[in-house]
Amino acid sequence: MSLAVIPEALSDAPMVGRLATEIVRRFSFPDANYDGERLILLERIIDFAANAEREIQEQREKIAELEALARTDELTGLINRRGLEAALEQLLSAANRHDEEGVICYIDVDDFKGINDKHGHARGDKVLQKVAEIISDHVRLDDIVARVGGDEFVVVLTRTSLRNGLRKAKELQHTLDATVIGKGCNTIRINVSLGIQGYDGRTCLADVMAMADHAMYADKRARKLSLVPIGL
Repeated sequence: MSLAVIPEALSDAPMVGRLATEIVRRFSFPDANYDGERLILLERIIDFAANAEREIQEQREKIAELEALARTDELTGLINRRGLEAALEQLLSAANRHDEEGVICYIDVDDFKGINDKHGHARGDKVLQKVAEIISDHVRLDDIVARVGGDEFVVVLTRTSLRNGLRKAKELQHTLDATVIGKGCNTIRINVSLGIQGYDGRTCLADVMAMADHAMYADKRARKLSLVPIGL
């Protein structure tokens, strides 16, 4: 291994490349003849540095993977509450910079406890997975979908007006309400309650989530009374 080519060979690994260059600089002299022991020593130092660089990169990847798992709902594959809060903080910051607005939708599966009691938790899990699938299929790639509780989901419709977001959310609710799983005595008809709240760059994260949640429960109470909430 020639010392002259070491820095060039390692140029794609910035930290190792800089270390190798510094080693060669300190140990090199014009036209110097290196004995075998010095060459072996330098090669071992550089190999050690390269291995350290790889291990650091592997650790970074493992940490990133663990962070992603910590923000992902295992059952549905959607982001969880922690992931949603992190995404919303970035989204509201961007909305503030670019003067954007959007809509947050809180979705709750009606009588989910009854589904579990009648059909079992395994079928209940299938319902949640189906709801997650339908929501994901009916939003844009830039929108955000999360499962934030047992039977609660949040959809963030980005860069849209309250009017357009309201229309889209109601279409989604109608699609979910028309969904039937299974046949015969095993039929499960999905129904969901919906809460909608607009946001912009001045919106407080905690406030907008609380208002959307409150609107969802208002919708749930109204649906039980076969009423349509004002504004929906």
